[in-house]
Amino acid sequence: MFDRGDIVLIEYPYTDKAAAKLRPALVIQGFGPFFIALTAAGDQALGRNAVFLPITSVIKPGAHNVVVPDSDPAFAQSGLKVSSTILCWNVNTISKAFVSRTIGTLADALMEQVEDAVRRVLGLA
Repeated sequence: MFDRGDIVLIEYPYTDKAAAKLRPALVIQGFGPFFIALTAAGDQALGRNAVFLPITSVIKPGAHNVVVPDSDPAFAQSGLKVSSTILCWNVNTISKAFVSRTIGTLADALMEQVEDAVRRVLGLA
C-alpha cells in the first residue's frame, strides 16, 4: 500500500505510451477506498490506481514545480539520490501495477509546497 507523500519508483509512461521509464514519482493521492477518480463503489477496479507527480533530476525552479534540494536536512528521508524537481503540473493517474517500490517520503514542509503548486495548476488557489 502506498500513501500520500510517499516517493516511489514507477514505470512512468511516455506521453505517446509507446514506452515507459523507471523513475521516481510522488504519490499525492493514495490507494484508499475513497479515491474518487475511479469507478463507482463496489467496482472491482476500486483501489487499483493512484495520482502521481513525476520527479526529475533536472532542476527546474518555477511556480508549478517544487525543488527538493540535497542540502535540505530532510533530504535523506526522500530516498532520492540527487537534488530533484517535482513536476506539479504533470498530474497523472496510474495503476499501482506500475509501481516498483517505495524509496522514501517527502518532508511535510515540501509536501505543503507541492499542495500549493497543485492548487495553482488546477486553479484552486
